[in-house]
Amino acid sequence: MDWKKRWKMAEGYAYNELKHEIENLKEEMNDILADQNDINETTRAQLDAISTALIELRQGWQQSGRLLG
Repeated sequence: MDWKKRWKMAEGYAYNELKHEIENLKEEMNDILADQNDINETTRAQLDAISTALIELRQGWQQSGRLLG
């Protein structure tokens, strides 16, 4: 086998390796973004629950005649 054929084989191998690595990185990035979206949704739900609890607490204080600062 001459050097030109070997060179083309090496280029093809390197290309396939890089392509595989890029595909793996894309999958990892998609997983990270999905996890981040899950965290954001969970955080948003927790903040909504806190906000609702504070509104209920404030309403309770107002009904009892306590002043809020």
